Amino acid sequence: MENPYGLENLDEVWKRVSALSEPQTEHVYAPVSSASEGRDSAAVWGDDKTVLGRFIEEKQKAVCVYKTLASKCGGRRERAAFRKLSGEEYAHLKKLQRFYFLLTGDSYTTTPPKQVTGSVLTLLRGMYLAETESESSYRATAAASSRKLSAVYEAIAADEARHASELERMLEKVIG
Repeated sequence: MENPYGLENLDEVWKRVSALSEPQTEHVYAPVSSASEGRDSAAVWGDDKTVLGRFIEEKQKAVCVYKTLASKCGGRRERAAFRKLSGEEYAHLKKLQRFYFLLTGDSYTTTPPKQVTGSVLTLLRGMYLAETESESSYRATAAASSRKLSAVYEAIAADEARHASELERMLEKVIG
């Protein structure tokens, strides 16, 4: 007998699960998809200062979502994994803030976003989608940036790809 909840039926399961959850009007952590569509980030957002500001805002949101996921998980291993992801996003946030300061001479501080809500599965799925989109955004922006910023964006893009893979493994465990 075929397992109706196996990976080969993942798309059908996601459709059912997504239909049961509340539709979200915006991503919990939404990278700018226009950069991932291959358009020049400078034409979409403006100069490096504006691009850095947007990425800094996104990183702050990601840190908060991962902290929320860590607090919602019962397992020690899962909490540690989400704390690690939060720490890595925080390191990216600080790196982007340093480059913003070097570029402009001003500091860019963020205010933490509103309390993150949603089920663990909904937040996990949202972060998986966000990390995947974010990787594309960083790679597209790297192609249109100065050499120094390009190297930073490429390094962050590699981490985003790894985060998406980790989240995908977690989703596989949860869904079966």
